[in-house]
Amino acid sequence: MNLSELGEGGAIARMAEILQPGGLPPGWIGIGDDSAVTDLDPGAGESLAGPPGATVEARRSKVLTTVDMLVEGVHFRTETTSAADLGWKALAVNVSDVFATGGHPLWAVVAIALRGDLPAAWLDDLYRGLREAAARFACPIVGGDTVGTPGPLALSVTVVGTAACPRLRSSARPGDILAVTGPIGLSAAGLWALGHRDAPLPPDLRERAQQAHRRPLPPGYSSELATRERMALMDDSDGLGTSARQIAVASGVQVVVDASRLDVADDVASVAAVAGRDPLEWRLWGGEDYGLIAAISPQEPLPSGFRSVGRIETGQGAWLESSAGRTPLERGGFRHF
Repeated sequence: MNLSELGEGGAIARMAEILQPGGLPPGWIGIGDDSAVTDLDPGAGESLAGPPGATVEARRSKVLTTVDMLVEGVHFRTETTSAADLGWKALAVNVSDVFATGGHPLWAVVAIALRGDLPAAWLDDLYRGLREAAARFACPIVGGDTVGTPGPLALSVTVVGTAACPRLRSSARPGDILAVTGPIGLSAAGLWALGHRDAPLPPDLRERAQQAHRRPLPPGYSSELATRERMALMDDSDGLGTSARQIAVASGVQVVVDASRLDVADDVASVAAVAGRDPLEWRLWGGEDYGLIAAISPQEPLPSGFRSVGRIETGQGAWLESSAGRTPLERGGFRHF
C-alpha cells in the first residue's frame, strides 16, 4: 500500500502507532488534536486540568505544542502570495491551533528552506510579515533554523503555548450544539479570486475575500470560553465537513450539519455567484478560515461570536442534513497524498 492509497489520516495513524506504542504519561495528549498537551514534568499531573472551579492542583497549566509546514506549490504560490503575507499566515495558522486547544501562545520558532537565487528583499519581507503576526498575537519568535534547498521553498513554524483547561475534539456529547465562528468558506473564495484576477468582482468584495485567504485572523481563546464546563473545540483549517468527521471520530458521536444554516447571503455567496460555484462546497470543504468549531452544551447560551450550524447526536459519522434528507460527509477536503 502506498501513501496515496493510505491517505493522510491513515499515515498519521501509523505514525502514532510507531511513536506511541505504550501510550503517553497520564494527562498527556499526543497525535490527533490541534496541539499536543503535555507537562513540563512528565509526572506532574494525573489528568487534564479540571474545569473552572477546580483546585489549583487540578488546574496546573499544561504545555501546548503545535507545528505546521507551508510548502511552495502545495500551500502557496509566490505568484499570488507576497512574502509578507506568507510570513503572517505561517505564524497565524499555528497560533490558531493553540487557541483551538483552549490556550494562549507563548513563543515560536521558525525553520525555513530557501533557494540561493531568492532576492534578499524577499526574505526581509517574509520576516516582516512574521514580525507583524508575532506582535498581533503576542507570540514572539525566539529562534529557528535556516537551510538551503534546490527545490520548493518550505516554511515550518512551531508554537509553544499554555492552557489551564485544554479543550479537545473528543469532548462532544449527544445533545450538544455544533457552532462556528467567522465566515465559513471565505478563504476558499479568496483563493479563487486570487486565481481569477479578471473576474468581475467588486473591488471591496475581492479585497475582503483575498485578505481572508492571505492574512487569516484566528479568534483568540476568550475568558467567556474558558468558563465553560465542557466543550469540544478545534479550528477550521480543513473545512467544516472534514472537521465534523474529525469530531465524530474523536468523540464517538454522530455530527449533523444543517445545510439550511449554511445557506446565507454573505461574501462567500457573492463570490460563488460570480464564479458559478456552489457556496456550500466552499463552506464544507474549502478550509483555511481558521475560525473555531465547537460542540457546546445546550444548557449554556452560545458564546459571543458563535452561531449554530448543526447538532451532535447518538451514533457514528458526520452527515449533511437538507430538505432532500441526509447525506454522509465523506468526500471533499484537501488531500496531501
